[in-house]
Amino acid sequence: RRPMLFGSLIMAAACLIAMGFAFNQHNVNTAVVFVFMTLYLISFGAGLSPVPWTVNAEIYPLRHRAVCISIATATNWIMCFATSMTFLSLSSVLSLEHSDDHPDGVFWLYSGIAVFALYFSNINC
Repeated sequence: RRPMLFGSLIMAAACLIAMGFAFNQHNVNTAVVFVFMTLYLISFGAGLSPVPWTVNAEIYPLRHRAVCISIATATNWIMCFATSMTFLSLSSVLSLEHSDDHPDGVFWLYSGIAVFALYFSNINC
C-alpha cells in the first residue's frame, strides 16, 4: 500500500503543478489541461482513493471500529464539501493572472497540499 500511496501522491502533485503552469499561460491550451486533469484522476484513483479507505478499515480495534470509521467518513465528506465550496473563490483570489479563466494559484495550492501529504506520510510510515 505504501508504494501505491507514494506513487499516487507524486503523480497527483506533478499533475497539479503542471495544471498550474498550463493555466498560468496567457493563452490556456485546453488540450494540455485535459491531459493533466485526466492523468491526475488516474493517479488519484490508483492510490489516493482506495488506500486511505483500506487502511482506515484495518487500523481500529473491533470495539471502536464503527465509531472511528464514521468519524473518518464524516471528516472526508466535510473536507470534500469545503473543497467544492471554496474552489471558485480560491481560484479567483489565488490567480496570478487575476481573471476567472486562469485558476493557476489554486492548483499550486493543491499541489503544495499533496507535497505536504507526501512528506507527512513518509515520516509517519
